[in-house]
Amino acid sequence: MADNAHSGGQAQGPKKFEFSVDGSKLESTEELLTGAQIKAMAGIDPSVTLFEEAGSGPDNQIANFTTVDLKTHRHFFTMPPAKMG
Repeated sequence: MADNAHSGGQAQGPKKFEFSVDGSKLESTEELLTGAQIKAMAGIDPSVTLFEEAGSGPDNQIANFTTVDLKTHRHFFTMPPAKMG
């Protein structure tokens, strides 16, 4: 018989990291995601610009190749690419 005393008898699943994009709540079992992965999880076109909401400071643009730690970065929003001409 397995000893479940330390877990209270309940199986522990993988840790989930919650975040939001444009107000839609998402979660990942990965702590580190790239901007491209965040967009893909949210169903957003890769050409759209992703930003991290930085509270009272300036918002930070997240490039497709930029890695984000979901422990400390949790709220994102998008902006369509600028059209010149």
